[in-house]
Amino acid sequence: MKYMDFHCDTLTVLQSPQDRLNKNSANVDLERAKHRFSQYVQIFALWKDGKKIKGNREDEFLRLYGNATSLLQNAEDFRWCRDKVELSSAIQDNAHCGLLAIEDLSIMGTLAENVERYSIGSVMLTWNYENEYGYGAVADNEKGLKPKGRKMVQSLQQKGILLDVSHLSEAGFYDVAKLTEGPFLASHSNAYAVCPHVRNLRDEQIRILIERKGLMGLNCYRYFIEPEGNCDRFTLVKHVEHVLSLGGEDILVLGCDFDGSDNEFPKGITGIESMGALYELLLKENYKEDIVRKIFFENGKVFWGRIAEGNV
Repeated sequence: MKYMDFHCDTLTVLQSPQDRLNKNSANVDLERAKHRFSQYVQIFALWKDGKKIKGNREDEFLRLYGNATSLLQNAEDFRWCRDKVELSSAIQDNAHCGLLAIEDLSIMGTLAENVERYSIGSVMLTWNYENEYGYGAVADNEKGLKPKGRKMVQSLQQKGILLDVSHLSEAGFYDVAKLTEGPFLASHSNAYAVCPHVRNLRDEQIRILIERKGLMGLNCYRYFIEPEGNCDRFTLVKHVEHVLSLGGEDILVLGCDFDGSDNEFPKGITGIESMGALYELLLKENYKEDIVRKIFFENGKVFWGRIAEGNV
């Protein structure tokens, strides 16, 4: 099977000089991925809690970026792609490959004005809190983008960098929808109708992603799957079923949030090694294999191909 994931924080948690992407004790490493998947594609987030950055944000971002790129450059049999065109090409070549993303643009400080210089494929304007661009869903779901955020949306579009609305407030989501014409994505957000958490997407938001031919990545954080967090792999299937019931067969992907969820996963999921079992579970629940392949890989492949060619 082939596997593509739109969000993990592995490059952020691997901070020791001895850490390697090929083999480690985090939720994701290439050894486990290559053993289980004929092709593995990963979007790696760069993140740090901006409120805990002491001193210069630019310096801290450059440290995080340097660490992440070193891990990617030293990864064996893995192609680090610098943009969406390289990623689409690598996917077509059946290569194991990945792309960098920013989770909370504010951690870049003034470097955000030239984000295109850092081989970034997609950007989240906010994390959980308020920043200079707008409001995270956890901070205030009814407040949207600030003037600087609106300006940044326009800038990112001109630079061909995708907007990721996971973590953004609901009002901010609709601001992005109004300010853009093409696709955007929610890399790691589930269905609010199944689990009413502010980080999840309401049906109208999902319908907008469908209309825009964007993407929605299923998140494995257990409190986004079930309100009390009492769940197993089967509970995640309820989110799949709901998105499909809205007509989301072509937008549903995976954004498991590995290494970003404090190991708070449903029973039966411990990391990337568990995803083959989820694939098999969907088949056992009588989902057609072509739909399961779409969720696990094909929707992402089609999306990146379309974006790379400018067919949005």
